[in-house]
Amino acid sequence: MLDDEIKELLTNESFVNWVKSEDASQNQYWVDWLSKNPEKKKAFHQAQQLIRSMKYRDDYQMNPDDYDGLYYDLLNSFQQSGAKRSTTRYWISGVAASLLLLCGLVGYFWLNNNANEAGYQVYETIEKSTPNGTKLTVSLPDGSMVKLNSGSKLLFQTPFGLNGTREISLEGEAYFEVTEDESKPFIVKTTGVQTTVLGTSFNVSAYEGDDQVNVALVSGMVKVNVNHASQKTEKILSPTEMMIFSRKDRQVTVKNFKVDQVIGWKDQIIHFEKESLPRIVDRLEKWYGVDITVDNPNDRIWNYTGRFEKKSLEHVLLRMAYTEGFTYKIENNKVNINIK
Repeated sequence: MLDDEIKELLTNESFVNWVKSEDASQNQYWVDWLSKNPEKKKAFHQAQQLIRSMKYRDDYQMNPDDYDGLYYDLLNSFQQSGAKRSTTRYWISGVAASLLLLCGLVGYFWLNNNANEAGYQVYETIEKSTPNGTKLTVSLPDGSMVKLNSGSKLLFQTPFGLNGTREISLEGEAYFEVTEDESKPFIVKTTGVQTTVLGTSFNVSAYEGDDQVNVALVSGMVKVNVNHASQKTEKILSPTEMMIFSRKDRQVTVKNFKVDQVIGWKDQIIHFEKESLPRIVDRLEKWYGVDITVDNPNDRIWNYTGRFEKKSLEHVLLRMAYTEGFTYKIENNKVNINIK
Protein backbone atom coordinates (compact mmCIF):
# COMPACT_ATOMS: atom_id res chain seq x y z
CA MET A 1 0.00 0.00 0.00
CA LEU A 2 1.07 3.59 -0.63
CA ASP A 3 1.05 4.50 3.09
CA ASP A 4 3.33 1.57 3.89
CA GLU A 5 5.74 2.57 1.11
CA ILE A 6 5.83 6.16 2.41
CA LYS A 7 6.39 4.94 5.97
CA GLU A 8 9.24 2.71 4.75
CA LEU A 9 11.00 5.72 3.22
CA LEU A 10 10.35 7.98 6.22
CA THR A 11 12.05 5.40 8.44
CA ASN A 12 15.03 5.05 6.10
CA GLU A 13 17.79 7.10 7.73
CA SER A 14 19.82 7.46 4.54
CA PHE A 15 16.80 8.72 2.59
CA VAL A 16 15.83 11.24 5.28
CA ASN A 17 19.39 12.59 5.59
CA TRP A 18 19.67 12.90 1.81
CA VAL A 19 16.43 14.88 1.51
CA LYS A 20 17.28 17.11 4.47
CA SER A 21 20.88 17.86 3.47
CA GLU A 22 20.31 17.96 -0.33
CA ASP A 23 23.66 16.18 -0.70
CA ALA A 24 24.27 16.05 -4.46
CA SER A 25 26.86 13.28 -4.02
CA GLN A 26 24.02 10.92 -3.06
CA ASN A 27 21.77 11.82 -5.99
CA GLN A 28 22.95 8.98 -8.20
CA TYR A 29 22.22 6.35 -5.54
CA TRP A 30 18.59 7.47 -5.26
CA VAL A 31 18.21 7.89 -9.02
CA ASP A 32 19.33 4.26 -9.39
CA TRP A 33 17.03 3.20 -6.53
CA LEU A 34 14.07 4.85 -8.22
CA SER A 35 14.85 3.23 -11.57
CA LYS A 36 14.90 -0.17 -9.85
CA ASN A 37 11.65 0.53 -7.99
CA PRO A 38 9.46 2.42 -10.49
CA GLU A 39 6.29 1.26 -8.73
CA LYS A 40 7.34 3.31 -5.69
CA LYS A 41 7.80 6.58 -7.59
CA LYS A 42 4.64 8.16 -6.14
CA ALA A 43 5.57 7.21 -2.59
CA PHE A 44 9.14 8.42 -3.19
CA HIS A 45 8.06 11.93 -4.20
CA GLN A 46 5.39 12.17 -1.49
CA ALA A 47 7.92 11.16 1.17
CA GLN A 48 10.26 13.90 -0.11
CA GLN A 49 7.45 16.41 0.13
CA LEU A 50 6.52 15.32 3.66
CA ILE A 51 10.08 15.76 4.90
CA ARG A 52 10.51 19.13 3.21
CA SER A 53 7.10 20.32 4.39
CA MET A 54 8.48 20.49 7.93
CA LYS A 55 10.67 23.42 6.85
CA TYR A 56 9.33 26.98 6.38
CA ARG A 57 11.65 29.43 4.71
CA ASP A 58 10.38 32.63 6.33
CA ASP A 59 8.03 31.80 9.18
CA TYR A 60 9.32 28.83 11.10
CA GLN A 61 11.97 26.14 10.95
CA MET A 62 11.88 23.18 13.29
CA ASN A 63 14.71 23.05 15.80
CA PRO A 64 17.37 20.67 14.35
CA ASP A 65 17.49 18.63 17.57
CA ASP A 66 13.71 18.22 17.56
CA TYR A 67 13.77 17.42 13.85
CA ASP A 68 16.41 14.72 14.28
CA GLY A 69 14.89 13.45 17.49
CA LEU A 70 11.52 12.83 15.89
CA TYR A 71 13.07 10.77 13.12
CA TYR A 72 15.46 8.84 15.33
CA ASP A 73 12.67 8.00 17.80
CA LEU A 74 10.75 6.65 14.88
CA LEU A 75 13.74 4.74 13.57
CA ASN A 76 14.41 3.19 16.96
CA SER A 77 10.78 2.16 17.24
CA PHE A 78 10.60 0.44 13.88
CA GLN A 79 14.11 -0.91 13.40
CA GLN A 80 14.74 -3.14 16.40
CA SER A 81 16.10 -5.93 14.21
CA GLY A 82 15.63 -9.37 15.67
CA ALA A 83 14.11 -8.11 18.92
CA LYS A 84 10.63 -9.16 20.03
CA ARG A 85 8.57 -6.09 20.81
CA SER A 86 5.61 -5.88 23.15
CA THR A 87 2.10 -4.75 22.24
CA THR A 88 2.78 -1.49 24.07
CA ARG A 89 5.90 -0.92 21.96
CA TYR A 90 3.95 -1.51 18.76
CA TRP A 91 1.33 0.96 19.97
CA ILE A 92 3.97 3.59 20.73
CA SER A 93 5.59 3.01 17.34
CA GLY A 94 2.22 3.38 15.65
CA VAL A 95 1.57 6.63 17.48
CA ALA A 96 5.02 7.97 16.59
CA ALA A 97 4.51 7.09 12.94
CA SER A 98 1.04 8.60 12.93
CA LEU A 99 2.32 11.82 14.51
CA LEU A 100 5.09 12.08 11.95
CA LEU A 101 2.76 11.38 9.05
CA LEU A 102 0.16 13.79 10.40
CA CYS A 103 2.75 16.53 10.92
CA GLY A 104 4.02 16.06 7.39
CA LEU A 105 0.54 15.94 5.87
CA VAL A 106 -0.55 19.11 7.65
CA GLY A 107 2.56 20.89 6.42
CA TYR A 108 2.13 19.45 2.94
CA PHE A 109 -1.47 20.57 2.47
CA TRP A 110 -0.84 23.92 4.14
CA LEU A 111 2.06 24.58 1.87
CA ASN A 112 0.15 23.49 -1.22
CA ASN A 113 -2.49 26.09 -0.36
CA ASN A 114 0.03 28.77 0.62
CA ALA A 115 2.97 28.06 -1.67
CA ASN A 116 3.87 31.65 -2.37
CA GLU A 117 3.76 32.67 1.29
CA ALA A 118 5.71 29.69 2.64
CA GLY A 119 8.30 29.50 -0.14
CA TYR A 120 7.81 25.73 -0.41
CA GLN A 121 9.47 24.07 -3.36
CA VAL A 122 9.59 20.53 -4.70
CA TYR A 123 12.93 19.63 -6.31
CA GLU A 124 13.46 17.42 -9.34
CA THR A 125 16.74 15.68 -10.17
CA ILE A 126 17.81 16.08 -13.80
CA GLU A 127 20.27 13.62 -15.34
CA LYS A 128 22.18 14.08 -18.58
CA SER A 129 24.50 11.35 -19.87
CA THR A 130 26.56 10.46 -22.93
CA PRO A 131 27.34 6.90 -24.01
CA ASN A 132 30.74 6.19 -25.53
CA GLY A 133 31.13 7.73 -28.97
CA THR A 134 28.87 10.72 -28.27
CA LYS A 135 29.14 14.21 -26.80
CA LEU A 136 26.43 16.53 -25.54
CA THR A 137 26.05 20.27 -24.88
CA VAL A 138 23.78 21.09 -21.93
CA SER A 139 22.37 24.55 -21.19
CA LEU A 140 21.72 25.00 -17.47
CA PRO A 141 18.83 27.09 -16.12
CA ASP A 142 21.21 29.90 -15.04
CA GLY A 143 22.59 30.27 -18.58
CA SER A 144 25.78 28.30 -17.92
CA MET A 145 26.92 25.87 -20.60
CA VAL A 146 28.26 22.36 -20.03
CA LYS A 147 29.83 20.17 -22.71
CA LEU A 148 29.86 16.49 -21.73
CA ASN A 149 32.56 14.24 -23.11
CA SER A 150 31.90 10.61 -24.03
CA GLY A 151 30.97 8.18 -21.25
CA SER A 152 29.97 10.93 -18.81
CA LYS A 153 27.04 11.72 -16.54
CA LEU A 154 25.77 15.01 -15.09
CA LEU A 155 23.23 15.47 -12.27
CA PHE A 156 21.60 18.65 -10.97
CA GLN A 157 18.38 19.70 -9.30
CA THR A 158 15.69 22.12 -10.43
CA PRO A 159 14.86 24.77 -9.44
CA PHE A 160 18.58 25.39 -9.93
CA GLY A 161 20.43 27.43 -7.30
CA LEU A 162 17.40 28.05 -5.11
CA ASN A 163 19.30 27.21 -1.90
CA GLY A 164 22.07 29.74 -2.59
CA THR A 165 24.48 27.50 -4.52
CA ARG A 166 24.45 26.04 -8.02
CA GLU A 167 25.49 22.40 -7.49
CA ILE A 168 26.38 19.82 -10.13
CA SER A 169 27.48 16.19 -9.72
CA LEU A 170 29.78 14.83 -12.42
CA GLU A 171 31.07 11.41 -13.36
CA GLY A 172 33.37 11.48 -16.38
CA GLU A 173 34.57 14.65 -18.11
CA ALA A 174 32.96 18.01 -18.85
CA TYR A 175 33.89 21.52 -19.92
CA PHE A 176 32.06 24.37 -18.16
CA GLU A 177 31.38 27.96 -19.14
CA VAL A 178 29.76 29.39 -16.03
CA THR A 179 27.49 32.43 -15.93
CA GLU A 180 28.78 34.83 -13.29
CA ASP A 181 26.67 35.18 -10.14
CA GLU A 182 28.60 36.17 -7.02
CA SER A 183 25.59 35.46 -4.78
CA LYS A 184 25.38 31.83 -5.95
CA PRO A 185 28.69 29.95 -6.20
CA PHE A 186 28.82 27.24 -8.87
CA ILE A 187 29.97 23.91 -7.38
CA VAL A 188 31.02 20.79 -9.28
CA LYS A 189 31.22 17.64 -7.17
CA THR A 190 33.09 14.48 -8.14
CA THR A 191 34.26 11.61 -5.97
CA GLY A 192 36.55 13.20 -3.37
CA VAL A 193 37.00 16.53 -5.21
CA GLN A 194 34.84 19.67 -5.15
CA THR A 195 35.39 22.66 -7.46
CA THR A 196 33.85 26.04 -6.58
CA VAL A 197 33.61 29.01 -8.98
CA LEU A 198 31.68 32.24 -9.44
CA GLY A 199 31.99 32.72 -13.19
CA THR A 200 34.68 31.09 -15.30
CA SER A 201 35.64 28.44 -17.90
CA PHE A 202 37.21 25.19 -16.78
CA ASN A 203 37.43 21.46 -17.41
CA VAL A 204 36.90 18.60 -14.96
CA SER A 205 37.93 15.02 -15.73
CA ALA A 206 36.87 12.40 -13.17
CA TYR A 207 36.13 9.12 -14.89
CA GLU A 208 35.32 6.20 -12.64
CA GLY A 209 38.30 3.86 -12.78
CA ASP A 210 40.84 6.51 -13.76
CA ASP A 211 43.82 6.97 -11.45
CA GLN A 212 43.50 10.76 -11.53
CA VAL A 213 41.00 13.58 -11.15
CA ASN A 214 41.99 16.69 -13.12
CA VAL A 215 40.65 20.23 -12.84
CA ALA A 216 41.99 22.61 -15.53
CA LEU A 217 41.21 26.34 -15.49
CA VAL A 218 40.90 28.27 -18.76
CA SER A 219 39.69 31.65 -17.46
CA GLY A 220 38.64 33.23 -14.17
CA MET A 221 39.49 31.60 -10.85
CA VAL A 222 38.41 28.40 -9.07
CA LYS A 223 38.83 26.89 -5.65
CA VAL A 224 39.35 23.12 -5.55
CA ASN A 225 38.79 21.12 -2.37
CA VAL A 226 40.10 17.57 -2.11
CA ASN A 227 38.37 15.53 0.57
CA HIS A 228 39.22 11.91 -0.08
CA ALA A 229 39.59 9.61 2.94
CA SER A 230 42.18 11.31 5.18
CA GLN A 231 43.34 13.66 2.39
CA LYS A 232 42.08 17.24 2.76
CA THR A 233 43.61 19.94 0.57
CA GLU A 234 42.47 23.27 -0.85
CA LYS A 235 43.98 24.85 -3.97
CA ILE A 236 43.24 28.13 -5.74
CA LEU A 237 43.89 27.88 -9.48
CA SER A 238 44.77 30.65 -11.93
CA PRO A 239 44.22 30.45 -15.72
CA THR A 240 46.29 27.75 -17.50
CA GLU A 241 46.82 25.90 -14.20
CA MET A 242 45.63 22.34 -13.65
CA MET A 243 45.23 20.49 -10.38
CA ILE A 244 45.89 16.75 -10.52
CA PHE A 245 44.70 14.52 -7.69
CA SER A 246 46.12 11.00 -7.69
CA ARG A 247 43.58 8.55 -6.30
CA LYS A 248 46.31 5.94 -5.95
CA ASP A 249 48.84 7.76 -3.76
CA ARG A 250 46.52 10.63 -2.72
CA GLN A 251 48.95 13.29 -3.89
CA VAL A 252 47.87 16.70 -5.16
CA THR A 253 49.95 18.60 -7.71
CA VAL A 254 49.42 21.81 -9.67
CA LYS A 255 51.03 22.48 -13.05
CA ASN A 256 50.53 24.50 -16.21
CA PHE A 257 48.80 22.86 -19.15
CA LYS A 258 48.31 23.34 -22.87
CA VAL A 259 44.66 24.09 -23.64
CA ASP A 260 44.70 22.09 -26.86
CA GLN A 261 45.92 18.95 -25.08
CA VAL A 262 43.49 19.04 -22.17
CA ILE A 263 40.25 20.45 -23.55
CA GLY A 264 40.71 20.08 -27.30
CA TRP A 265 38.13 17.28 -27.08
CA LYS A 266 35.31 19.85 -26.98
CA ASP A 267 36.41 21.01 -30.46
CA GLN A 268 36.71 17.41 -31.73
CA ILE A 269 40.48 17.27 -31.21
CA ILE A 270 41.94 14.14 -29.66
CA HIS A 271 45.49 14.68 -28.44
CA PHE A 272 47.87 11.99 -27.18
CA GLU A 273 50.96 13.04 -25.23
CA LYS A 274 53.47 10.24 -24.48
CA GLU A 275 50.64 7.83 -23.71
CA SER A 276 50.68 4.10 -23.05
CA LEU A 277 48.86 1.47 -25.10
CA PRO A 278 46.18 0.78 -22.43
CA ARG A 279 45.49 4.52 -22.10
CA ILE A 280 45.23 4.91 -25.88
CA VAL A 281 42.81 1.98 -26.12
CA ASP A 282 40.62 3.40 -23.34
CA ARG A 283 40.45 6.84 -24.95
CA LEU A 284 39.70 5.49 -28.43
CA GLU A 285 36.90 3.30 -27.05
CA LYS A 286 35.25 6.28 -25.38
CA TRP A 287 35.85 8.65 -28.32
CA TYR A 288 34.51 6.41 -31.09
CA GLY A 289 32.16 4.14 -29.12
CA VAL A 290 33.93 0.90 -30.06
CA ASP A 291 35.29 -2.17 -28.30
CA ILE A 292 39.01 -2.80 -28.85
CA THR A 293 40.94 -6.01 -28.27
CA VAL A 294 44.74 -6.30 -28.49
CA ASP A 295 46.47 -9.48 -29.61
CA ASN A 296 50.13 -10.25 -28.85
CA PRO A 297 50.78 -7.33 -26.49
CA ASN A 298 54.48 -7.18 -25.70
CA ASP A 299 56.54 -5.55 -22.98
CA ARG A 300 57.43 -2.54 -25.09
CA ILE A 301 56.59 0.72 -23.33
CA TRP A 302 54.48 2.98 -25.51
CA ASN A 303 55.02 6.76 -25.41
CA TYR A 304 52.81 7.72 -28.31
CA THR A 305 52.25 11.38 -29.19
CA GLY A 306 49.83 12.53 -31.86
CA ARG A 307 47.08 15.04 -32.63
CA PHE A 308 43.94 14.38 -34.66
CA GLU A 309 41.24 16.92 -35.47
CA LYS A 310 37.88 15.68 -36.72
CA LYS A 311 39.41 12.43 -37.98
CA SER A 312 37.81 9.01 -38.40
CA LEU A 313 38.88 5.97 -36.41
CA GLU A 314 40.27 4.44 -39.63
CA HIS A 315 42.49 7.50 -40.15
CA VAL A 316 43.78 7.46 -36.56
CA LEU A 317 44.57 3.74 -36.56
CA LEU A 318 46.25 3.91 -39.97
CA ARG A 319 48.63 6.62 -38.79
CA MET A 320 49.30 4.89 -35.48
CA ALA A 321 49.92 1.54 -37.16
CA TYR A 322 52.58 3.08 -39.40
CA THR A 323 54.61 4.55 -36.53
CA GLU A 324 53.97 1.91 -33.82
CA GLY A 325 54.10 -1.23 -35.92
CA PHE A 326 50.78 -3.07 -35.68
CA THR A 327 47.96 -4.26 -37.90
CA TYR A 328 44.28 -3.75 -37.22
CA LYS A 329 40.82 -4.84 -38.36
CA ILE A 330 37.55 -2.94 -37.95
CA GLU A 331 34.21 -4.75 -38.08
CA ASN A 332 31.23 -2.61 -37.15
CA ASN A 333 32.00 -1.41 -33.60
CA LYS A 334 34.64 -4.10 -32.95
CA VAL A 335 38.34 -3.39 -33.44
CA ASN A 336 41.19 -5.88 -33.25
CA ILE A 337 44.79 -4.68 -32.96
CA ASN A 338 47.58 -7.17 -33.59
CA ILE A 339 51.00 -6.13 -32.29
CA LYS A 340 53.82 -7.27 -34.57
